Amino acid sequence: MYFPCFFDERDVTRAARGDQIARGQVEAQTRRMRFQFYDHALEMILSSEAPEDDDLADTEFLEIYRDAADLYGLIHARYIASPRGLQVMRDKYLKAVFGTCPRVLCDRQHTLPMGLSEDLRAAQVKMFCPRCEQVYSAKSKYREVDGACFGMSFPQIFLQTYPSLMPLDIP
Repeated sequence: MYFPCFFDERDVTRAARGDQIARGQVEAQTRRMRFQFYDHALEMILSSEAPEDDDLADTEFLEIYRDAADLYGLIHARYIASPRGLQVMRDKYLKAVFGTCPRVLCDRQHTLPMGLSEDLRAAQVKMFCPRCEQVYSAKSKYREVDGACFGMSFPQIFLQTYPSLMPLDIP
């Protein structure tokens, strides 16, 4: 199943199939306690089937779907901090997929997504500018993405992994 966020279908497959990420014993136990429909939600993430129209009218299906979207977001946050995930995010960063800083002095510096909280539904995703070190609202097409899908520390992890991408001239 596809969850519309910053990730394309290959990212979904990589993250969902990353059993060491999704099924790590400690993390999985925590997720099981956090999600009422954990097993069904994980099954939904791993499934390639799209929901049928009847499913969208089913209250229980919608609850499972919400758990699946939340679970996927937390798996994604963990995935992008892994070596493979960081490479994927590096490619997206270099293409400015996440946008550029609105400050003129930052000269269209590419931004990085981040959350203001690790908790689900606490805050929308924001964009961090490595040049001015400010946090900005995301463009409208990304505003519905939960910040927990990226976590609060993603920009720091990313820039520590790729120090050559840290701008030298800070305004």
